[in-house]
Amino acid sequence: MASLHESIVREDKIKTFRSPNQKRQRRIAIVVVAVVLVLAAAGYFLLVPREEVYHLSDYDAAVVQSGDLSQITQASGTVTIPVTLSVLSPETGYAAVVMVEEGEAVTQGQVLARLDVPDLEDELDDLEADLQVKEQNLATSIEEDRFALQKLNQSLKYTEEDILEAQEEVAGMEQLVAINASRQSELDAAEDTLQELLRQREELLLEIEEKQVLSVLSQENQSAEIELDRTEIQRLASRIAEASIASPMAGEVLEIADELAVPGSLIVENEALFSIADRSSAIVELEVSETYSGVLETGQTVLLTVGSNQLSGTITAVGKVAVASSDGIGSTVTVKVRPEGSPESLVPGATVVGELQVGEQEDVLYLPRGPFLTTGSQKYLYVVEGDSAIKREVSFGTVQGNDIVILRGVEAGEEVIVSGYQNYIEYNEIKLEEKDD
Repeated sequence: MASLHESIVREDKIKTFRSPNQKRQRRIAIVVVAVVLVLAAAGYFLLVPREEVYHLSDYDAAVVQSGDLSQITQASGTVTIPVTLSVLSPETGYAAVVMVEEGEAVTQGQVLARLDVPDLEDELDDLEADLQVKEQNLATSIEEDRFALQKLNQSLKYTEEDILEAQEEVAGMEQLVAINASRQSELDAAEDTLQELLRQREELLLEIEEKQVLSVLSQENQSAEIELDRTEIQRLASRIAEASIASPMAGEVLEIADELAVPGSLIVENEALFSIADRSSAIVELEVSETYSGVLETGQTVLLTVGSNQLSGTITAVGKVAVASSDGIGSTVTVKVRPEGSPESLVPGATVVGELQVGEQEDVLYLPRGPFLTTGSQKYLYVVEGDSAIKREVSFGTVQGNDIVILRGVEAGEEVIVSGYQNYIEYNEIKLEEKDD
């Protein structure tokens, strides 16, 4: 009986069978319900009425001004360094050592780098050795000529002594012949001997003169060759010394040839190795619309913006030739501006924005430039009226320096919020509260 009872299936424990399709439909229904709930919640929040007046406590305001404004135009340009020199290699050689770095200030004559010039050094050694040989040969020639002249002079001395003796013998023989104490033939022999000695003396004198002249010429030629060698040695020594490359002027090293940094690299004569610039000569070249070329003057002040820095400058030249602008719209002229203050701090090639006065607008309304221009879509202003600010549609004119011209919508003396409108631009009226300290 018990086993029979246990075998009976309990109906309350049996789960309802659902097909896969029924399960998928159930999950879709759950998702749909969830989406509906989300949309309902979003609609609720969107449709809930918002507060009609926005309360503002932190803002900046300015009064609309009336008066004359300088008409300003902006122009872009770059920094250039007109006083820049390229230092060329004086010789063909090999990189040895670089003694400066890019950006380093140098003085005139300061050694920038050295080159190895082995060919010149070998040539110099050969010339110095050749010079030493020639100097020794000259000294030897001088001594040889001196001894040769001494011998000739000594022979001349002996010949002149023999002549004196021969002359005495001839005189004696003449006396003996006159008294018939000697034969005529003996007198003739004595006279022949004297004449021979006289001829020998003439020959010695000519030989001495010739030796003296030739000795002088020989020594002069050898001395000239020696001087040529000395000159060539000095020239080679100078060329080797010039392989120590020096700066031709005081300035700043802008660029160094890459191969100089690799010892042993071949450096060709007249190859550009360094670029030296005089930063104090820096100028700014602005590309200004040719429309304003007739109103710009030398000496006129220009406000320059380089990166985050501002400095003033003076126009030094206004170009006379117009060229097509970079954007292809209109033409521009080059206006050169000399920066004031510390132009040596300017980086060559840096982008510059210049503000130039090109005229004057009389009796206009204006406000200082501020965030309200962009957050107000450049067409709205919030005008302060008591403890409120009312959104008013206005028309803006040109930007003149730090001011913006207002063509209509406000009057002089009205107070306007000039801080950003991004948090309340959809409100026509906002409530002003005391500013937070």
